[in-house]
Order: sequence, then C-alpha cells, then structure tokens
Amino acid sequence: MSEKQQNTIYIGKKPLMNYALIAIRFFNYENVDEIKIRARGSNICKAVDMVEYLRNMYYKDLILKDLNIFEEEVSDEKGNIKKISSIEITINKGKNAPVI
Repeated sequence: MSEKQQNTIYIGKKPLMNYALIAIRFFNYENVDEIKIRARGSNICKAVDMVEYLRNMYYKDLILKDLNIFEEEVSDEKGNIKKISSIEITINKGKNAPVI
C-alpha cells in the first residue's frame, strides 16, 4: 500500500468519533502531518463535520490544505453506472498543534 493510501480516511456509516480517533492516531502516534478524508454521497456531511470537530476540539491550528469535489462512477450489481458526488479534504495539523 502506498503512503498516499495509508494517510487516507474513508468516511462511511460508522459514528463520527470512530473516524476522528483514526485521524488523532495518524497525527499523534504515526507522526503524519497530512491526512486525506474522502467521502461519497450522504457521507459528505460527516466528512465536513469531522474536520470541524478536529479543529474545534483538538487541533486549533488545523489547516485545510486542499478541497476537491468531484463525481465518481459506480456500478451496481446489474451493471448500471451511476454518478455519485464525492469529496476529498486534505488537512494538515499545523506547526503548533499539541500532542494529545
């Protein structure tokens, strides 16, 4: 697995705190400075909420480095292709972020 994939959190149906704890683990225990957060469809709101939660509760110096909004083509079991809205948020913990 490449380093780019290792620093990516895919947001799904689990509770928000599960994903926030993964981000905290990346920042504090694996010494990663940059994380990508990806979500599709209705989980886009949860991805944005997670970034705001990290910024308000843990990392006051959190930097929004990049934001990409795009469509992904997904096929269902019948082979029909649908376009689904997606988001990728790249965050950096900043220079003065505390270690929790």
